[in-house]
Amino acid sequence: MERLRWLFVFLSGLAAVTSVVGTVFFDNIVAKKALAAAVVLSIIVAVLLPKLGRIYLKRFSAFSVGAVDSKAGVRDVCRLGRSTYNSVKKSYPDEKLPLDWWTKFPFGIYKITDRADKMWMYMSIWPVTEEAFDKLKMGMSEENLTPDDVLPVGDKPFYFFYIADICRTNRASRSVPGVTEYIRSHLIAGYFDSMLATGFLPKGKPVEFIAHPVSTPGRINLKAFGFVKVTETTDKDVYYKCITPKFIGSTIRSCLDSMEKNYRLALSCST
Repeated sequence: MERLRWLFVFLSGLAAVTSVVGTVFFDNIVAKKALAAAVVLSIIVAVLLPKLGRIYLKRFSAFSVGAVDSKAGVRDVCRLGRSTYNSVKKSYPDEKLPLDWWTKFPFGIYKITDRADKMWMYMSIWPVTEEAFDKLKMGMSEENLTPDDVLPVGDKPFYFFYIADICRTNRASRSVPGVTEYIRSHLIAGYFDSMLATGFLPKGKPVEFIAHPVSTPGRINLKAFGFVKVTETTDKDVYYKCITPKFIGSTIRSCLDSMEKNYRLALSCST
């Protein structure tokens, strides 16, 4: 990635220098056209290089993002979630509830794994009915979110989502600085890419998200993405965000920028 960055700088400089030299020293029309073509080509390559670098990060990363595709995988996620919630003295729902949600919508849990297929982090996000969304916004506990409130695949696209949790494993917690940021960014970018590609998110229309964070880092992360606190009860805070298609695109780009920044640390940690 560092080589690509320097090549980008070099080509941009070359385009500028070539343009100046050609204007000052060349009178031949053919030569001027050749120089103009070289300038245009240099600019095009320079513009495309960062995008190519991002494609490389996603396709050849040491980590991969995908939906949890089995009940055993859901149970693994529940064990991690319960441990995380217990550490901040919060209750975690019985695993039957997430299993029921997953049976209704089997793309509600995304995880990021390394080359050894070990999970580093997951995010649990569910499409819900507008009625259930409004109740969650008013502070309804997720234990009262029934499978009937979760929408099936056939009802896509979805406009209302409940963010149940985003948890990292111990190996992510113990990793060197920068790796957790890389992993979280990779996971979020992969999630939005997949949801857009499968048609689960509508194109050109806003989508609403609701979350009940249980920890200070969770609240900080939500605020960083523009979520605002809309309800506060005795046992929870409720955060809300209406996300436009433009925001989704900028979120993916921001995540990819973070991935690039922390790429080498993440790669060294996973090998």
